[in-house]
Amino acid sequence: MKRILFALALVFAAVPFFAFAQNSASENALVSARVISSLSIAKNKDLDFGKVAQGVGAVAIAPDNTKAVKFTITGEPSETIKVTFTSPANLVSGSNNLPFTSNVKANTADVVASSSALTSGSNLLLGSDGKAYVYLGGSINVGATQARGNYTGTFAINVEY
Repeated sequence: MKRILFALALVFAAVPFFAFAQNSASENALVSARVISSLSIAKNKDLDFGKVAQGVGAVAIAPDNTKAVKFTITGEPSETIKVTFTSPANLVSGSNNLPFTSNVKANTADVVASSSALTSGSNLLLGSDGKAYVYLGGSINVGATQARGNYTGTFAINVEY
């Protein structure tokens, strides 16, 4: 009996030792942030075809025309941005439509002559001065039976890092 009690005492004495034995490990993670300039975009004017006579046909304003729109984008120098835009398929006057096709180009320098065609969703690199330029021109086609009126549409552009 003494042996059994002694054996039980040894077992119970060992249980707390094993029950409270701990195994642990740890690791650290670096948490960081790089704060950069916020993005802004500004236009110099709206795209205005002016007065156009019925039946004149195609009228175009090239991106390098003085009537074209220039968007100036400003942000963190040498960062890549994504440019998305939506262009109206038609300019509208009441229930009448006037077909419109946009012509969009972009450049890191403010030199439209060396700019490249830009499609929505494209990436664009900001220059070392933190700027990039998007130029908007387009064309309309005025048929002989085009209804008279003031036609408008909205070209919407968005930029993001």
